[in-house]
Amino acid sequence: MKLVVFAMGLVLGCGSKKEPAGDPAPMVRPSVTDPIGFCERARIMMTGRVKCFPEDTSIKMGLEEIADLITKAPSEAEPRRKVAATCATMLDGMMRAQQPKNCPLDVTDEERAELDAFLAAWNRDRKAAPP
Repeated sequence: MKLVVFAMGLVLGCGSKKEPAGDPAPMVRPSVTDPIGFCERARIMMTGRVKCFPEDTSIKMGLEEIADLITKAPSEAEPRRKVAATCATMLDGMMRAQQPKNCPLDVTDEERAELDAFLAAWNRDRKAAPP
C-alpha cells in the first residue's frame, strides 16, 4: 500500500526549481558494496523530490519507510539483500516514472546499469512460487 501511495506522489508535476544562492555542496553518491546502498540512493532521490513537491505527504511517507527499512535491516546477507531489493524496486519505479522537465532525477547511466544488474540478479535468483 505504501508503495502505491509513494508511486502516486512521484507521478505528480513539480513547481519551478530554484536553487538557493551560493554554491551547494555536491551530494556524495552512496556505494552499493552493501546492497543497502540502494536504500540510501532511493532516500537521496526522494529527498530531491521533496524540493519539488514540498506538500506531498506520500514522499514524506516514502522517506519514513526507507528510513525504517535501513534501521531494521538485518545483518545476515540474504535477508539484507531482500531489504535492498525492496529499495531497489522503489528506486526503479522512480526512474521509470515520467519525469517533469523542471524536476529531473539526478541519476547517472552507471547507476541505472548497476540497479538493472542487481534487479536482474534478484529476479533470476528468486525461487518460483510453489504450485
